[in-house]
Amino acid sequence: MDIRSFLHQKKENRAKKIWEMSTGAIIVIFMVWIVWLNKTSSVQNIEHFIWEKVSVSGTIFVDNNYPTNTHKLSNMQESFWLKESRINLNNFLETEVLIEWNISEITAKYPILIINKLKIPAYKLSISENRFFYTDKLISFDFSKDIDVYSKKNWWEIVLYYQNEPMLRVDTFICSNITETQNCEKLKNNYIANLNETFESLLWYTFYRNGINSRVAFNDSNLWYIFTVDSDGDMLNLSHLINIVDSKFVLNNKKDFVLSGCSTQDIKMTNITKLDKWIIDDDLVRLHVTWHDLSWQEILCKLNIDIFDDWEITNASVNFVEK
Repeated sequence: MDIRSFLHQKKENRAKKIWEMSTGAIIVIFMVWIVWLNKTSSVQNIEHFIWEKVSVSGTIFVDNNYPTNTHKLSNMQESFWLKESRINLNNFLETEVLIEWNISEITAKYPILIINKLKIPAYKLSISENRFFYTDKLISFDFSKDIDVYSKKNWWEIVLYYQNEPMLRVDTFICSNITETQNCEKLKNNYIANLNETFESLLWYTFYRNGINSRVAFNDSNLWYIFTVDSDGDMLNLSHLINIVDSKFVLNNKKDFVLSGCSTQDIKMTNITKLDKWIIDDDLVRLHVTWHDLSWQEILCKLNIDIFDDWEITNASVNFVEK
C-alpha cells in the first residue's frame, strides 16, 4: 500500500468514526427528548382543584377518550382534557384559544374542562353556547340550535359554514359624513328609497338589496354589513341567525342593567334619547346613555357592560351634562 492509499484510508476511517459518533449523539439526544416529552406530558407542574375557575390559553387537539374527554388543550406549561358541550371543538383544531371556565374533574393525568365558552383572540371572537360574537364588528350569530353551523374570519370577511361548506360571507363598511362619496345619510337614503327591495328578519333587522345575491344592513349610523350568498332565498333563510349589536339590541338584552346602573336615589332614568357605544375589549361595551329628567335637565350615564354574560355592571357613573 502506498502512502496515498494509506492516507486516503485513514481519512475514510476518521470520517466513519465521526459519523458514528454523531449518529450516536443524535440518537441519545432523541431518546432523552422522548423521555422528557413523556414526563412533561403526563405530569402537571401547576396544581388545580375542582370547580376552580381558570383562564388559560392554548391550542386544541383531538384526544378522544370518550366519555372522559374528546379533546386536549395544551400550552408550554400544562394541558387540560376538554369535554364538548354546545361548541364543536373540531372546528377550531390547532387554533390558539382562550378558555375561561371551571374545572369539573381532576384526573391522575389532566384536569377536565367542560367547554361552554371560549375566545379566539386572533379572530376577536367570543363563543358562548355556540353563539359567535365578533367584538370588533359588533355582530353576533346564534348557532345554538345546530352545532354543524359555525363561522370563521377569512382575512377581512366573516364566513358562515354548514358542515364545512361556506354558505354566507359578511364584509363590513364604515361610512363617513366627511367625504361626499361615503356620506352616511346620502348612502343610506339611496337604499331606503327602494323599500320594495327590502325584507325584515324575524329579529326585526332590515336587509336592503345591494346587488345580485347581496344585501346590506346598518348598525345605527356608520357601521354597515354587506352579506353575500348564493341566492336571495339563502339570505332570507339565514337572516334569523344574525344579531346586529346596535343600540336596540343593547336595550332589549340589557335594559335592566342599564336601568339599575344609571339610576341613583336622586336620579331615575326616564325615556332614553340617545345611546352611544364602543367596544372596549372582548365582550365589554362602553355605553353613554342620555335622557332628560322631569325638569328637562339632560343627564348622561356612562357604564361598561358585558353583552352576553349576566355579570355585574362595572365602572357605572352618572353625570349631569351642561346645556
